[in-house]
Amino acid sequence: GHTQAGRGSVAAPGENPKGAVSAPLTYPYRTCGKLFFTQKGSDYAGSASLVAPHLLLTAGHCVFNDGAWSTNVAFYPSYPSRGSSDANYKFTYNYVAAWTAWTQHSSRAYDYGMVWLNAAPGNSLGWLGMLWNASTNGRTWEAVGYPATPSPPSTMPIIVSGKATSCIALSNGSTIPLRASSLSSRS
Repeated sequence: GHTQAGRGSVAAPGENPKGAVSAPLTYPYRTCGKLFFTQKGSDYAGSASLVAPHLLLTAGHCVFNDGAWSTNVAFYPSYPSRGSSDANYKFTYNYVAAWTAWTQHSSRAYDYGMVWLNAAPGNSLGWLGMLWNASTNGRTWEAVGYPATPSPPSTMPIIVSGKATSCIALSNGSTIPLRASSLSSRS
């Protein structure tokens, strides 16, 4: 299955080659951003991408880690390229979720998290959509994010590209079903 991607209402020309994102305000890069959050009283940051107008996909450890749910979650699309007066500068969260296999067993194969935002920035920025239960053979991909390594962490988004093969799927060969019973959550 899949959900349709949406380019949003903001028009900006240009695509970008591999490496540092030189045009972070263009689609699809503007759908990616930096996620700031608090866990057990400490502040952290990670990467997230809009996959629906109001929904982010991120790492499970960005929403739940070491027995604690994240709080004070804020998403900054195209960080740090937008000024505080930009309508798409910052979005806060309503709800976070992660796979139960991550929250209860820290299974790295399920280190995926979702953040429901209080607004729908995807309506203007666009969103990437999702694809599941599909072969990865022959597919190409770009991972856009703010890597924590090497040190110091990156403050600008970086692109990593590759060609997917069947080994990109879960090591046990299965897919992750999108069922509410597979998720743990907190608002």
